[in-house]
Amino acid sequence: NSIIMRNKIMALCSCCVIAALVLSLYDAERVPTVDDRQDTIQKTVPQSADRVAGGSVFSRAGQTASDKPSDLVLLSDEDMQAYIAHGFLVIKPNVNATIHSRISSAVRKVYGEGKDGDNNILPHVPELADIYGTPEVRGALQSILGEDYVMHAHRHAHLNQNVRSAQKVHQDSFFGFQEFRPHQLLWAMALYYAQDTTLEMGPTGVIPGSQYNSLERRFRYSGEGAIHNRKLLEPLGEMYPLCVSQGSVVIMHYDLWHAGLRRLNTKSPERWMFKFQFYRVSDPRPSWHHMHSSWQSPRAADTATCAGKPGPQAYSTELVQQREPIWRQVWSWATGETGDQGIQTSEKSGRLNRSVNPQQHEQMLAMLLNVKTKDSELLTAAYSLARSPGGYQHLVHAILFS
Repeated sequence: NSIIMRNKIMALCSCCVIAALVLSLYDAERVPTVDDRQDTIQKTVPQSADRVAGGSVFSRAGQTASDKPSDLVLLSDEDMQAYIAHGFLVIKPNVNATIHSRISSAVRKVYGEGKDGDNNILPHVPELADIYGTPEVRGALQSILGEDYVMHAHRHAHLNQNVRSAQKVHQDSFFGFQEFRPHQLLWAMALYYAQDTTLEMGPTGVIPGSQYNSLERRFRYSGEGAIHNRKLLEPLGEMYPLCVSQGSVVIMHYDLWHAGLRRLNTKSPERWMFKFQFYRVSDPRPSWHHMHSSWQSPRAADTATCAGKPGPQAYSTELVQQREPIWRQVWSWATGETGDQGIQTSEKSGRLNRSVNPQQHEQMLAMLLNVKTKDSELLTAAYSLARSPGGYQHLVHAILFS
């Protein structure tokens, strides 16, 4: 009896989770507001987080790096759509090259040679504010997160010491809140590299376009969200090493799957990466150089190719069909649109369609309630069911009366 009761409780919990997922996608005519997410933000953000005044980072002298909005280098529609599709952009700040060596020297003085950094590097190396306060970085962050985005208190210096093996592929957690995985552009990481980063040094590896797949509901992981079975990640695509030039800043969707790759040569120079986090506090509206409202096929992912390694490959037709409805909906949300232009697609193309009949509702419900359903199919079913007339009510009825 105890086993039966436990299984019933587990099934009920699974249904509640699915209902929460569909509810989060339901009611497409209303753009989510900041008030809807305030409780989650309060739980995940330490009180010491720094507000960014007008999108600017405060410099060492207590002044903003640039207070003129016209100084910002904003992203274009093409850039924004590439970020939505691929989950990262490579930004090159326009600074004097000597600042990078000064930062590298400063971090070694703070932590010692060959020692990893800690969780609050900015007070120890205040020159980092001169990187994150550049018009290029500020403009990109404002474009993605809004004009009043906030710098999080988590500012970590990472020294790659992975000699024997690469770091496990993972998504960073929200400080203990693993299930908070919004598709909207609410949170981003900005990774700064103070040196040229080669394959031998162990660059950061990313899986382009993987930010909308969490895998966590059925394939439980530990710690930051490391997946122990790499085969589960194969449908998401290939890992792509980021061999960026000195001074580059990689702005990355918080949920993009990534890892620190193995150092191939222990005699290579140290590879430092400074990870700063930023988040949105206002409802979305175009905060980039916005010219057209329609979704276009995204350009290729930014190139940061390692010697002897090919760049990111084009997504398969199957992946595009799975992800494009999400891309379109995130784009619509970011522009402040309340419609569902991303969901009204033809059945001939194999993509989602708002006109879903009751029989298809049953099929989608079966997919959502089947623990063996692939992660990508779960997303397709959730978007289809949530955005079709009567889909949400059908799900609630199934949970309550089946």
